[in-house]
Amino acid sequence: MKTTKISNRHNVLKQKRYRLNKKLTLTMIKQLFMKKLYAVHILILLSLIIPTEILFAQEISDSEKERKIVVERMDRMNLLSKTKAVIDKSEKMLEIPESIKHLKGFTVAKAPSTIEF
Repeated sequence: MKTTKISNRHNVLKQKRYRLNKKLTLTMIKQLFMKKLYAVHILILLSLIIPTEILFAQEISDSEKERKIVVERMDRMNLLSKTKAVIDKSEKMLEIPESIKHLKGFTVAKAPSTIEF
């Protein structure tokens, strides 16, 4: 009888240890998952906070900076910021410029062409 009580107690203790180990293992897996999930969330937040221009910025030369200023100043119709195409058609396109009026051997179109910017 004593041996059966001892073996029963032993089995009960074994089952308790098994359950405890299983709980600990599940807890450790959850903690590891949460740490990885936390790291992913931090990376996503950083990617939203830090603009990509800062991460991948290149130095622009002085001549390029000057060119950008000139281009922005000359952009009277705000074409640089538009996302749709702009269509231009004008009779002024048919006028012969003064610099080439003296040349011969070319013909001028009768109707102006339509240009999409």
